[in-house]
Amino acid sequence: MHDSEWIVAKKLFLIGQTLLCSFIKELKNDFVMKNDKVVTMPPIKEQRKRKSNRRLLMFVLLFFFFLLVLVYFQSPFSKVDKLIVTGNELIEENELMRESGIREGDSMWQLSLDEKEAQITTLRGIKSVSIEKKWPTTVVMTIEEHERVGYVLVDDTYAPILASGEKLAPVSFAKVLGDAPILIGFSEQRWLKTLSKELAKTDPAVMKCISEIMPMHVEDDQVALAVYMTDGIEVRTSLEGFAEYMRPYLKVSSQIDASQPGVLHMKLSPYFQAANQGLNEDRGGVEAND
Repeated sequence: MHDSEWIVAKKLFLIGQTLLCSFIKELKNDFVMKNDKVVTMPPIKEQRKRKSNRRLLMFVLLFFFFLLVLVYFQSPFSKVDKLIVTGNELIEENELMRESGIREGDSMWQLSLDEKEAQITTLRGIKSVSIEKKWPTTVVMTIEEHERVGYVLVDDTYAPILASGEKLAPVSFAKVLGDAPILIGFSEQRWLKTLSKELAKTDPAVMKCISEIMPMHVEDDQVALAVYMTDGIEVRTSLEGFAEYMRPYLKVSSQIDASQPGVLHMKLSPYFQAANQGLNEDRGGVEAND
């Protein structure tokens, strides 16, 4: 039992002791009154008796109430028995529990929820957290993680990346949620940071269609990207202005036969270049109306 609980228990014991003493004193007074030789009028005697009984009943009820409170504070019903974590997708439940500092057996009354929430929000990837008590013995932790814009391939693991360009701890492929594209070959941190910002601005409907992105080459300080879509179309575009170039993708791709080999160039004037035309030839493919 915590020191504070011992203090509460001690106070409750003293209160109960006081009530018990008062109860015994009332019984004694009542006994003396019954054996008093002084003759009193029957109505007055009955009134005194009823008043005395009410006081005795009140003391008895209060005594048992404080006794129950004392028992409650010493019982498992005032302790944390279950901690439930919801909303987390990438951050492990054990890590969240460890960071919160909440343990089974902790007093439900001693938990400082604001302090626990502040501790958890220091974790990378956490946008917000809400902790609430579900009486009598359950604590529920609701997590909101930052939105991920991609997963950077790092030595057979995948590091989630946020819109700010910050990378989280790598996870296995099984942990990749499919909510953002896989980014391959981005050795330059500045490229990754720029792409993260561009992906955060990209139309969500288009984002759902992007499977993988990788850099191709650098020309005139412009990074060319190869973008592989979930519908089978290969796209070529630029890092700078990525979100704007990809904006009309859904409309443009609907005009193309995805089974036809070739590359869709998504820049100011999108066009499709069939494979038999040669990817290194000058622009001469089919114009796509945006």
